[in-house]
Amino acid sequence: MTDETRLPVPPLVTRRTVLLGTGAAALGAALPLVTAPAARAALPTVPALPAEPDRALFAPNEQVFAGYLKILAPMANDIVTDGSANHGWMAGGWWRTPSEPFNARVMEHVATLSWFLANDRPWNPYHGDTALEARLSAAVDYYLSLQHDDGSFPEYSITEHSLAATGFGTVALARALVEMRAAGTDYDQRVRMRDAIAASSAWLVDTSNGAPWSNPIVAANQTAAGLAGAAAAAEALQDDALLATVRQRVTLLGQRGQAPGGWFYELRGFDSGYNFSVQLPDLGELHDRIGGTELEAQATAWVDFFQYTTVREPGAPGYIRMGAASSRTDSRPPVLDVVADSADRYAFAARFLAAQPKLAAFLTSREDRAAERSAWASSSEPIPARAKQDTSPRLWMHVSAAPAGPTLAQKQAGQALLSHVRSSRWTRLRSTTVLGMRFVFVRRPRYYAGALFGQRAGAMVRNGVQLVWHPAMGAVVVGLNGAGVTDDFWATVLGAGDDARTTLTAAFTDTAGTAVPDSGVDAITGDFRIRQTPAGVAVETTTTFTDTGLMRSVNADGAATEMIPLVLQPGDDLAFAGSSTPVTYNAPASTTATGFTIVRNGVTATLSWGTARSVTLTPTSRTFFADNARRQHVLRVTHPGTLELTLGLSA
Repeated sequence: MTDETRLPVPPLVTRRTVLLGTGAAALGAALPLVTAPAARAALPTVPALPAEPDRALFAPNEQVFAGYLKILAPMANDIVTDGSANHGWMAGGWWRTPSEPFNARVMEHVATLSWFLANDRPWNPYHGDTALEARLSAAVDYYLSLQHDDGSFPEYSITEHSLAATGFGTVALARALVEMRAAGTDYDQRVRMRDAIAASSAWLVDTSNGAPWSNPIVAANQTAAGLAGAAAAAEALQDDALLATVRQRVTLLGQRGQAPGGWFYELRGFDSGYNFSVQLPDLGELHDRIGGTELEAQATAWVDFFQYTTVREPGAPGYIRMGAASSRTDSRPPVLDVVADSADRYAFAARFLAAQPKLAAFLTSREDRAAERSAWASSSEPIPARAKQDTSPRLWMHVSAAPAGPTLAQKQAGQALLSHVRSSRWTRLRSTTVLGMRFVFVRRPRYYAGALFGQRAGAMVRNGVQLVWHPAMGAVVVGLNGAGVTDDFWATVLGAGDDARTTLTAAFTDTAGTAVPDSGVDAITGDFRIRQTPAGVAVETTTTFTDTGLMRSVNADGAATEMIPLVLQPGDDLAFAGSSTPVTYNAPASTTATGFTIVRNGVTATLSWGTARSVTLTPTSRTFFADNARRQHVLRVTHPGTLELTLGLSA
């Protein structure tokens, strides 16, 4: 048993009611469940690091703490300790926005402060530091004062009941409680922390609560974080009943939060970033606590889908993603083969390697991890401090405790299992009734293509064919989803509109025009067509997929522009067909031409539209990988409303 006893806490006026204003009671605002003692006087500051930390003193799995060590004193000293209503607020903008006193998410670093307070390491001068303990105590009091009477916490306004703030906050508070218990901090405060995470966990697992348990779930990563938080709270509270409830809710997470096609819902759509770098590792940590096969089944289905949205880039250290399909995060950054501890948000996903060997393809190998850590330890460079906002407490929690990644042999075997690598002829339809979303993936001997249809899950999503890849050339066409960007995707632009940023309805046929039902798409191994019709834009397009490439037949109600996001490399041999105008990598060009060719690695990609049209090629600042050698260029072909465009690839 733990040493805290569950004690009743009187409903006193707190900082949260001050933030709400004196009229809050008249407006029916609820008093918080837990309360804090009166604000204290100004507190001593935490001393700066006495010297540059010695890299050799860090255990390999704890090197991730070094960047946090460099900011610990500044972050702790930014805590407000002036006796005001904001006494204990973690100011300074270190974590999450808005950096405002009502945002409970900025307080999650109580977990970070408590770790340094509680853990004795030769490189940690803050173990047992009394100034740190006092400031941590003030921060915890303030954090608890933000909690609503139903157990939830606010994020974007003091009256909000935020799923993200409550889920991730429960993780942070549960971890802080464990560390503060080890450090022997104030007993009464730990009792209040126990009550707080018990209440927040009850809110998180309550199926009548629409925030985490809408059907479908709106943001599955937040619901998953809530379950991870509730499981952590159950361990800290030694509450077997709560842990059993979490196991039951995992089943509901799969039913309401995962599409039949395999992705986890974000804005009811798919998001590569949240799915891979937030939810999957949280599910890995959750699996550590509850075990069972349910989470393994969810992870297996997810990886099976994710493999279709990424392509292995020849000569590059990783994968390019089908960024246009993501609903919430910019998916231009690639999935890298080797990720340093300081950035490895995927680490805990390794828990599912035994259940899904393909996952190894996307994780850092043990050998590369050991080499990266050895190089870090032997470096003579000063340790870089973590930059403000890039300070997630989940990173150090996961990296320091993550299971071992795949061996290099397992990683290579996982790469060989990926569908676009393993086989050269197949078609896949992955769909859900939610928003009518339908992903279509086409592998033929000379290329691989990916497309998305249905209602867009958010403004960042671009529909239609947005990925074309060749096994030797690599990415040829990649549509992206940059916020506020209007030229990073494949579309027919008609006036102020285009067919990619609208609900796009697809119908499948064979080349004779016979309809193919959704249930028959996976059986297609030869030529077929997709006819796509956008809502609100007068253009209809039919894309024909053959063994050698694809043809896009466009019929628009008026003059239009075909906009194609090409990925070009410095060594490419580029030329316009039917024009003597020279064209080079990363340089704008314009002419009248009948086509455009790209020669790379002995392979030729030919875009042809037959009739001479005005055409421009515009380089962008959007690149992939650290060497910036793969750059998105936008090819625009103007036409009177009809266009027959063929993208063919040589063997």
